[in-house]
Parts: sequence; structure tokens; C-alpha cells
Amino acid sequence: MELVNIHLLLDEYPAEHMVKRHYGVRTERYKLIHFYNDINWWELYDMQADPSEMHNLYGEAEYEPVVKELKDELLKLQEQYNDPVRFSPERDKE
Repeated sequence: MELVNIHLLLDEYPAEHMVKRHYGVRTERYKLIHFYNDINWWELYDMQADPSEMHNLYGEAEYEPVVKELKDELLKLQEQYNDPVRFSPERDKE
């Protein structure tokens, strides 16, 4: 998968739209989101096949390579921007 147009998604204000705190990364095709704080939940969406984000693909074996690549990129971006709420492969296991 070619990582082009990577975007780091951060949201720290759940009261604004009643969504749990989360961060993620998005390519042109996929979006990986990690909900954290009082929850540890991951979501992966294929934005071409499912632009409405109705079918969470996280945990499906065929998408494990995509998840790994996006998690690697997420960690890299969080380190680059010195994000204080970083994804931790050890802490944030499935």
C-alpha cells in the first residue's frame, strides 16, 4: 500500500459532538481510528468501498497488513508532532 496524503486525525473534545476521544491516520483509501482514554477500541474503514464508515474492518485477517502499516505510520506521525497522547503498541493491544 502506498502511503500518500497521510493525515493525522486528533480529537480531544468529546463534549462537542459526544464522540469518545480518538486519534487516527488516513490515506486516500483507508482510515484507522483509535478511541482511547476510558476505552481501547480500534476502527478501520475502506473509504472507497465504504465512504459512510458503516463496516468496521478492524480485526479481519485480510486487513492485518493494512492495519500494521497504518499503525506504524500513526506512531511515526505522533512522534514527529510530539503528540502527548501516543499510541503504544504494548499498551494499546487489541
